[in-house]
Amino acid sequence: MLRTRLLSAAVFIPIAVGLMWLGGTLYAAVLMIALALCGWEFATLPLQAELRLNPFLIVGGILALLSLQAFQLHALLLPALSLFLLGSLAVMLIRYGAGEFAAMRFGLNVAAALYIGGLGMHLL
Repeated sequence: MLRTRLLSAAVFIPIAVGLMWLGGTLYAAVLMIALALCGWEFATLPLQAELRLNPFLIVGGILALLSLQAFQLHALLLPALSLFLLGSLAVMLIRYGAGEFAAMRFGLNVAAALYIGGLGMHLL
């Protein structure tokens, strides 16, 4: 297990450093793809059936935050967050209903998108 991690680090660290050094559109695109994959992996973690996450909401939130940062649209951050919160709430209520775990499921979806996307904004 450790050997696999060290080998993948030996391959991916030079690629990541090279992309950071180059910067620009290629770096932003690769970062968006990598963080979207991180969000998808997080959303598909095996959780209890009551706490299933919606990977499309999480990836959409991550990509929205990163797009705002990449295109320097800081004035739209608050409206975009408000739209994301209300949209997530609507999707979660329509898809899963207002059951016992509705608030926890909504909170986990929003927290995952904001955690991965918000931290990823700083990499841009």
